[in-house]
Amino acid sequence: MVATGWIEPCDSTDAFLSFFRPDLQQSWLQAGTSFILAEGWKSIAVGTIVEIFDPSMINPTQRKESVIFVDVDDTLIRSFGTKRIPIPSAIRYVREMFNAGHMLYCWSRGGAHYSREVATELGIADCFVCFLPKPDIVVDDRLEQLLDHCEFVHPNNALGKTEATLNTSDDSDGTSVD
Repeated sequence: MVATGWIEPCDSTDAFLSFFRPDLQQSWLQAGTSFILAEGWKSIAVGTIVEIFDPSMINPTQRKESVIFVDVDDTLIRSFGTKRIPIPSAIRYVREMFNAGHMLYCWSRGGAHYSREVATELGIADCFVCFLPKPDIVVDDRLEQLLDHCEFVHPNNALGKTEATLNTSDDSDGTSVD
């Protein structure tokens, strides 16, 4: 039986979800994975995937995706006064990493809204899991060695790194474009 009606704030319920573009979700779906539903900028629900009913949505060759943080200023764009000048090699790199199934996050000192705005202007907003401000403080037991496991890619060299990043081994913890 399928219940219909409103779910009030703080209520819990079971829900069956379907996707407008399931082809973009396939590699992300796994039982036990958390998710957030949003309307525009506003988060409206959180949940956990309990079961996947459509077998075509389960990726049989599940692999660990690289987590890639992409900066905005002087990485995706250069600014000249109020003009934003795209950096094509970095934009192509983002698209190729997204198409390869990696998890991309866009961040900037200008904040999440600015990051989304620039990615939208460049036509790559769909490539990112979310948009973030760069952190002011990081709380982690690794301190200054926090990013010692990352590969850093300069935007001018992004296309030369595409093939290397696509072939990262399963024990890599991430890649950063900064």
